[in-house]
Amino acid sequence: EQSARVRARVADYLTAQLELEKYPEEVFNQVVEAGDINPFVVRQWQAFLARDKQSPQPLFAQWHELAAEMPTGAGSSNISVVDELAHKKTQLHQSATEYAAALVEVERRWRELLAADPAAVELADAHGEAMRQVLYGFHSPCHVPDEHIANIEMYFPTGVITELWKLQGEVDRWVLGSAHAPLFATILVDRPIPVTPRVFARGNPVNKGAEVPRRFLEMLGGDDAHPFTQGSGRLELALALTEPQNPLTARVLVNRIWMHHFGHGLVDSPSDFGNRSEAPSHPELLDWLTQQFIDSGWSIKELQRTILLSQTYRQSSWSATDRVVSLKAESLDPQNRLLWRMSPHRLSFEETRDSWLFDTGELSLQLAGRPEPLFAAGSTRRTLYTFIDREHVPPVLRMFDFANPDLSIPQRNETTVPQQALFAMNHPFIAERARKLVDLDSSLPPADRLTQLYARLYQRSPTDWERERSLSFVQAESVATPLPPPTAWSYGYGEFDVQTGRVNDFSLLPEFVGSAWQGGASYPDSGLGWLKLTAQGGHPGNDLKHAVVRRWTAPQDGHYRLDSVLVHEPEVGDGIRAFVSHSRLGLLRSASVHHARESIELESIEVNKGESIDFVVDIREGLNSDQFLWAPKLVLSAPTGGAADAGNSSGSHAWSAETDFAGATRSNLDPWQQLAQVLMLANEFMFVD
Repeated sequence: EQSARVRARVADYLTAQLELEKYPEEVFNQVVEAGDINPFVVRQWQAFLARDKQSPQPLFAQWHELAAEMPTGAGSSNISVVDELAHKKTQLHQSATEYAAALVEVERRWRELLAADPAAVELADAHGEAMRQVLYGFHSPCHVPDEHIANIEMYFPTGVITELWKLQGEVDRWVLGSAHAPLFATILVDRPIPVTPRVFARGNPVNKGAEVPRRFLEMLGGDDAHPFTQGSGRLELALALTEPQNPLTARVLVNRIWMHHFGHGLVDSPSDFGNRSEAPSHPELLDWLTQQFIDSGWSIKELQRTILLSQTYRQSSWSATDRVVSLKAESLDPQNRLLWRMSPHRLSFEETRDSWLFDTGELSLQLAGRPEPLFAAGSTRRTLYTFIDREHVPPVLRMFDFANPDLSIPQRNETTVPQQALFAMNHPFIAERARKLVDLDSSLPPADRLTQLYARLYQRSPTDWERERSLSFVQAESVATPLPPPTAWSYGYGEFDVQTGRVNDFSLLPEFVGSAWQGGASYPDSGLGWLKLTAQGGHPGNDLKHAVVRRWTAPQDGHYRLDSVLVHEPEVGDGIRAFVSHSRLGLLRSASVHHARESIELESIEVNKGESIDFVVDIREGLNSDQFLWAPKLVLSAPTGGAADAGNSSGSHAWSAETDFAGATRSNLDPWQQLAQVLMLANEFMFVD
């Protein structure tokens, strides 16, 4: 369709070549309507005419001749120059009209030929076919490449761009979220017509300078390096980087692999091998390994084998055979840069999580496939396959020095902060691994059970001291800690029946993702759609049968006061409906809100222990921008029974949806599970030594 738009206005695009100053080369944030002359396409015609002028038999010879004769005295007060300029412009306008008419005729002939012979591929006469290529050829200024919308959006009117991005988003979501999508991989391919870069004068992309041929870096390749000729030149660049006469690439790769095994590289700056970087600690070793690597055909596996079977790698972290020598070495080389012993190093977060899952027998060794959220229910895949959203990297990964996915990070930082210990002590993932680990040998006698626990975690038996202390601990703590009280809040969905004033078929939301309850690990969920509840609000489901429900169950008899404000912010859509429903009394309050806020308060609600109040939100009439804010607060104003025995975080007689918001109820660990957790977090487990 876009190609047809351009073909229909050939005369306009040719005429625009006489006023190029009106059409900027860079069209950032420029609104282009369907009937406008597209500035980007104007520049495509400019490039096409420049190529045509350089060809042996230019199709637009008359145009080029007239353009070459244009006077250069623009702005001159000389009457003869002004008259000549106007005359030549008139001639060029006439030439544009003539060429456009010729192309229209070629288009008509081509359409007639296709109607008679749908299999036709070209016009019979050579000149006519050459003119047809101006309209339909691969290098035609009318041609829109068949590429991702991100690469070609500048060809289209603004309204079309918006619609194409919406459609592309639907495709992307289907590929990422559908269980029926085929296996796929992202690959890199050359564009059919590679782009020749230009110098930006003073860094301004609007102020383009000379073209720069695609070639190896002149400073490194010298003056003899020829421009690349094979497509984009990526293959030629790769060959130049890896040719045997250029050992730099191999040295960098060898150094990084060495760094991953020993904790630091032979060169301590893995991304800087320049003159001002630190010299290698073992220059001859780096050179020898590099040559071995190149001679093996760049075999990383062979390089790994050479390193791991070396006597250097197989050293212990401390030599007990000669204490004097070890102390001397420690004083001379405390950082162990000369590798006189093995340096203990802490497991990365990925290694730690995988080790916990492996020791409980849960780790899945499946290769490839879709990524999964880090702590999705039932996820036991290697941490390598964690789904990473670059804009929302899981806080746990950031806490454990995960590399910034937006940058090239040659080496991770290693920090020790209190949050890491708090995660290890409190996160439900760790608690569940401790339970799983203990359950594996629960039928054994205590002494044998302890032996198996040490064998799984440390690959050794406990010492006599460890055995005595561990068994004493589990025996002294044999009375299990009572479970925490259940929360008064639950999070689910159902259909609100306006006749009865109650929710039909209330169901709990199945997935807690740390900050929200929702339909599944991915959002929106393929089954439950946009359903979500957070501490502050949420989003209803895709239809009226899937209203989102925040349910509060009374912990004791009494009269309660409701304080809340319902907010719907977006201007688009038709807003939302909200209901406050009592399990015994039915509907207490309702509201419809669109791009507004409404106070929803009730001075006194009589609720008996075990009865519930539902806070319900649905999509009203249509699904469109239905996110909302609503965090009700209930205060016990007049108790009619015993003291409150459940439900809030503060212990007072108030229940706040925001303050009390929580995930699944977690029980405390029993003594064996506590022991397992302690062993899972000890240095012997967390460090390779």
